[in-house]
Amino acid sequence: MVRVSGHKLKRVSNFNVVYYLIVLIFLTFTGICAAGTVDNPRPPLCQISIPCKWDCNLTRKYMLDEGGRSHKSAEADSQDLPQLNYGTFSTLPAGAIDSTALRIDSVEIDNRNIFNTDSARYNYWIFRMANKLHLRTKRFIIARELLLRRGDIFSRQLADETERNLRSLPFLWDADIEFSRTDSSINIMKVTTSDRWTLFGGPSVSRTAGQTMVEIRGEELNLLGYGQYVSFGYFLRESEDNYLELSFMERRLLGTRYRLSLDYNDNPEVGLKSISLEKPFYSLDSRFSYNAQFTDIRREDLYYSGGRKVGHNHTDGNRFESGFMMRFGSYDSKITTGIGYLLSRTKVSGEVGTGISFPEDSSYYSIGPQLGFSHIKYIKTTRINGFERREDVPIINGSNVGIGWAWGEGGKKLYNTLSMGFNLAGRFGSNLIFLDAYRSFRYDEHYTLRRQSAFSLRYFNNHLLWMTPALFALYSEDRRGDGSNSLYLGENNGIRGYPRNYAEGERILRLNLENRCFTKIRILSADLGAVQFLDLAQNRHRGQNFNLGNMLWAIGVGLRLGTERISNAEVLRIDMAYAGQLKSWQISFGLGQYLK
Repeated sequence: MVRVSGHKLKRVSNFNVVYYLIVLIFLTFTGICAAGTVDNPRPPLCQISIPCKWDCNLTRKYMLDEGGRSHKSAEADSQDLPQLNYGTFSTLPAGAIDSTALRIDSVEIDNRNIFNTDSARYNYWIFRMANKLHLRTKRFIIARELLLRRGDIFSRQLADETERNLRSLPFLWDADIEFSRTDSSINIMKVTTSDRWTLFGGPSVSRTAGQTMVEIRGEELNLLGYGQYVSFGYFLRESEDNYLELSFMERRLLGTRYRLSLDYNDNPEVGLKSISLEKPFYSLDSRFSYNAQFTDIRREDLYYSGGRKVGHNHTDGNRFESGFMMRFGSYDSKITTGIGYLLSRTKVSGEVGTGISFPEDSSYYSIGPQLGFSHIKYIKTTRINGFERREDVPIINGSNVGIGWAWGEGGKKLYNTLSMGFNLAGRFGSNLIFLDAYRSFRYDEHYTLRRQSAFSLRYFNNHLLWMTPALFALYSEDRRGDGSNSLYLGENNGIRGYPRNYAEGERILRLNLENRCFTKIRILSADLGAVQFLDLAQNRHRGQNFNLGNMLWAIGVGLRLGTERISNAEVLRIDMAYAGQLKSWQISFGLGQYLK
């Protein structure tokens, strides 16, 4: 059963579709022609997602002493791997092959523990105890991620990519690759990694949008040192139903490049059980990626007005999704094409609220090809979303376009889709700027059934040693054929100090300003920091215009603890916000930066 009621949106004409396609192809073609050469490094307009992992059959030689360290690592405080100077950016070396063209004769892997207790900084019983209790990452887990093997010509470019891939693993703190020649003319590639603390458990408390939640959780990011992820959590909520979460992920199923994920979540607002198998792009040279996922859905959809629940629906059913992606081009400039398939069988019942998202209350299937162009490079820096840990920031310039068709039971044509997006990013001295845009249409031969848009801007400047100013701006809209409002504002949606889903509408305008401060004060292994923030936001119903005199606003300060060595969340936050419209203070705390 398919329902569309209420307001009718303007039809998307064939002329508009053709117009958008011509403009997008022109922009991307212009970007490709303006880039892709060594002499003209300007990036094309393109977008792809670059997961970072790879596999290799590596012949390894370990030169370790009895304590499990390489001979070189025992000389000094080498546990603290080299860091960039604060407040500077460094583009990774771009030479594909070193001028000396030296072949790798041996590979050493120095898989270090969490803390270097030989250093005065960590020479305390609590750090020694942590090292003893921690199971280090197995050497072959690190070896399978290397893009260079014994017998290969050493490439600084591939070594840098390997470092990024290793640092992207949630159980590694840092990674460094060096290439050297011994007195006996043996060329050695040395891979040095240091672990994070990966086992978490016990009760914890968080508070967001005026609601306190107690979590009883167990989580292991690196099960027995084999790189597997497993977690369970039971959540007790102050004013809503409690729920259970279970997850498992094997990054390299049976030693292959396939990733297996299992998830269970009985949160009434999520309500899913899923299994997925995928082969992601493990490196920038990977050409193929594909995936398949099955999800069972038992979900309650809640509707809010003024922060209060005004209705709900129950959604039951299942979905099967699969996709295939192929890309080609140079090392850092790619053309990506692919196709996705979705089969959905869902039913909405117990309708107390409004706003069923077409065609969720139906059985249908859809097919959608897509095309994208991209140019990507990385910079290494610090103090963007963390403290002293090296951050590999992707600078992606790209665009993509997708089309699709959906059919219902009996092969009846339901609707068409058109989507497009682009990314622009760059660094200028110590300034980092990211601009993203996305627009999509769902329409039939008569009307536009749904139109979504999102435009975002992010800005960071880490020139100062003690502070990083950050700016986040967002415009988003979701215009539905039934006229329902699906975009909310509250502490859970970008404005601190206000209740969950405090205001609703079909358009949102939001601005967040933060000054992220770094004190150089350390408490055991945690770095102490602070934040000043200003949040401004407003959402509008259909027919309403934005009014700067009626904005939701909040100001406040917060505490940040850098837990990068002992937590994948990297930052523990505590914020105290004054909500201007409510004239009240609210305290919230959780893991990770509030905005990224």
